[in-house]
Amino acid sequence: MTAFARKEKQAEWGQASWEIRSVNHRYLEILLSLPDTFSALEPLIRKQIKAYLHRGRIEIKLRYNAFQNNAIPIEIDEKLSQSLIQAYKKIGQLAQTNTPLNPGELLRWPQLLKFPELSIETLQPELLTLFANTLDEFCQVRRIEGKAILELLNQRIIKLDDLIRHIQIQVPRILNLQREKILARLHEIKTSLDANRLEQEMLLFAQKTDVAEELDRLQIHLHEFKKLLLKKQAQGKQLDFLLQELNREANTLASKSLNAELTLSAVNMKVLIEEMREQVQNIE
Repeated sequence: MTAFARKEKQAEWGQASWEIRSVNHRYLEILLSLPDTFSALEPLIRKQIKAYLHRGRIEIKLRYNAFQNNAIPIEIDEKLSQSLIQAYKKIGQLAQTNTPLNPGELLRWPQLLKFPELSIETLQPELLTLFANTLDEFCQVRRIEGKAILELLNQRIIKLDDLIRHIQIQVPRILNLQREKILARLHEIKTSLDANRLEQEMLLFAQKTDVAEELDRLQIHLHEFKKLLLKKQAQGKQLDFLLQELNREANTLASKSLNAELTLSAVNMKVLIEEMREQVQNIE
């Protein structure tokens, strides 16, 4: 299910923001992007995600910018400073110049100034709390979308149910029309057949074109589909399976079609099932 959430926080330690986004995926795939400083958070984040989500490609990103606090003391690497001063004097002697040393030049040297290291232990609880709030908002977005998907599925279930009932009503009439056509053709070619043999052939024809079993299974699968939609637990994979079974029965129904009307009904059924399958990809 597609969804997105973002939350940020500013404090004396800096600015942090979490982003969570998801797209459809058959299984649960978690992609984390964390600054190296916070790599220890990864197992905790994965555990929280798995407690709430069971399906989808989930992308999570943490952004962090540290604030420079003027009250924080800055240390100078004195040994490195002395080495740089001595080197500068030696270069001056070699170059035969008495240009005085500008202290500002030394500040450009990497690692001359030492800033206090970031305390991960202090930041971790705040970052995890911010992530939990982002995850709550993310799940809320998914719930809203889930309600819309449920409405779309219910609309297609009603149409599919109507199609099945329509076919059930039309099949006896279609079989009688087909029987009459066969008898009329035999009469036209003036073929003389034994009455018992003719009855056996017609019975065999009826068995080959009987779709009652397929229609019964379609209703059973559809009923189970409705029951699964009412459950609160993750049911995406079960719904996927039932749609495969519905599609299989619709294919069999189309292969046994006796006329254009039944073929059209079977095609419309397959279209509805495919539309439902696309929506079910969004469901856990």
